[in-house]
Amino acid sequence: MKNKSKQPYAKPKGHPVLNLSGKAIGELVKEFMTKGKSIKFRSKGQSMHPIIKEEDLITVSPYIRKVPVSGDIIAYINPETEKMIIHRLIKITPDTFTAKGDNCLHHDSSHDRSNILGYVSQINQKKSKSNALLSHPIKKTLIFLSSLGIIFILNKFLKRIQLIL
Repeated sequence: MKNKSKQPYAKPKGHPVLNLSGKAIGELVKEFMTKGKSIKFRSKGQSMHPIIKEEDLITVSPYIRKVPVSGDIIAYINPETEKMIIHRLIKITPDTFTAKGDNCLHHDSSHDRSNILGYVSQINQKKSKSNALLSHPIKKTLIFLSSLGIIFILNKFLKRIQLIL
C-alpha cells in the first residue's frame, strides 16, 4: 500500500475542492490581484505543456514590484469569452499585449493591457516537488521556439513516439 503522506498533491483534510468555470476562476484571481495577494490553484488544459501540465499547482501573483516582460507566463482575461487564460507573454506595448500557449501553433489575439491579471510566480508539477519556472535566458529561447510553433510540433512528435513504444 502506498504511503499517502509522500504524495505531494494529497488533498489536505478539511480543505474543500472548488470546481470553478474559467470565468469564475478569472473573477476570483482578479479579486486576489486587486488586493495584492497571490493565489494557488490547479491548472487545466494542455496549452502550456510541457511547462505547465494538467493538474499542476500554479501560483499567480500580482504585478506589484515587477512589470510584465516578454517571456512571463501571465494570467489574463480574454474579453471575448470572459475566461481566464494562462499563456506566455510574447509581445507587449504600452497599450496592448499578445500571448501564446507554448503548446499552441498560433498566438492569441492582441488584447488591451488592462486584461492582464498577474503572472505565474510558481509551478509545482504534479509529479515533482520542484518549481518548474525557468531562468530568463531559457525563457527567451522558449519564446522564440514557441513563436515558430516548434514546441507545438515537438510535442505532437513526442506523443506519436510514445504511441509507438
